[in-house]
Amino acid sequence: MSTAPHPRIAFVTSGAVFGGLERQILHLVAFLGARGGPAPIACVQHDHTLAARLRAAGVAVTLLGGARARAARRLAAALVDARVALVHAHDRPSTLLGALARPPAAALVRTVHNRFEPPAGRLAHARAAASFAAEQLLIRRCCDAVCYPSHDLAGRLHTWHAPLLRRVIPNGVPARLATQPARPADLPRGELVLGAVGRLSREKGLDVGLRGLADPNTPRDARLVVLGRGGLRAALEAQALALGLGDRVRFLGYREDVGPYLAHLDALVLPSRHEGLPFAALEAMAAGCPVVAARVGGVPELVSDGRTGLLFPGEDAPALALRLARLAGSPELRARLAAAAREHVARHFTRDAMGAAHLALYRDALAARRRVRLP
Repeated sequence: MSTAPHPRIAFVTSGAVFGGLERQILHLVAFLGARGGPAPIACVQHDHTLAARLRAAGVAVTLLGGARARAARRLAAALVDARVALVHAHDRPSTLLGALARPPAAALVRTVHNRFEPPAGRLAHARAAASFAAEQLLIRRCCDAVCYPSHDLAGRLHTWHAPLLRRVIPNGVPARLATQPARPADLPRGELVLGAVGRLSREKGLDVGLRGLADPNTPRDARLVVLGRGGLRAALEAQALALGLGDRVRFLGYREDVGPYLAHLDALVLPSRHEGLPFAALEAMAAGCPVVAARVGGVPELVSDGRTGLLFPGEDAPALALRLARLAGSPELRARLAAAAREHVARHFTRDAMGAAHLALYRDALAARRRVRLP
């Protein structure tokens, strides 16, 4: 790994929830820490899981709060005190705060993690579309560079971001553990033990996953463990009962370390309605856990159908059930997919590769910023 000096980075985000975006920040922090050089800082609006995990990693965390003017002042002070050269924003509020607070010479980079999902209802759709357009104009006018985790997402936003320095940087995960972790005590046993990891929100499509599990083509002894929290938990639990799934589904809540679960699952189910490049799938594949995923967003850039996992059309529960039946009937298929997935991630989706690509983008963004400021 190159140890050439890197600029001091400030990661700025909301921090209200913990998911793929927050995992990416932690992986980038770990990558930069392993290189030595200027330690990054983090500026978050909410003192929740991300802030706690950053502090545990030795990162200086500034809490910005929710009021925009006060948050911008706090961010500006933190950037000056730490002599930050580049601000890496990860959502709309942090992009606006970065644009308001950064020193004149500091570059502003934005990662767009997922695509626009229009809500139901004409009025709600119109408001969301206007908000989306305003966010893209903010990125276009204020950022020096923008990056995406998948080519699918970059293509969808090409028209909006065409004038900017743009880069596709796939997500990456650390090398897997050399030893197998112990099986979690609350993980059920059975002929086919499935897992779903992520926020319990509409875009994650767990309602589709439950319908697939209840489909007659899915073996009756298949079990599903749900790891995550979110506003739809009560509705999903009610759906599971209405579908007659009973003790075939367990909602275990949020787990900070899902690695031991992934290492002992027969497959991860990813029935999302849209995705960038999901960390849940990356972590499962790295652990040797086959993935059965909806063919949406950047998922096909990670999962090759029949080689490193199984894909099904988005929102098609009967098609999901057929894939689950195929896995249940063939331990050999599960083993082959697991081995190929593990090798694929180790070759193409590592944390070091993701970190090195971000460093290259940071340097290019700083060079572009300097050219813009030349008299």
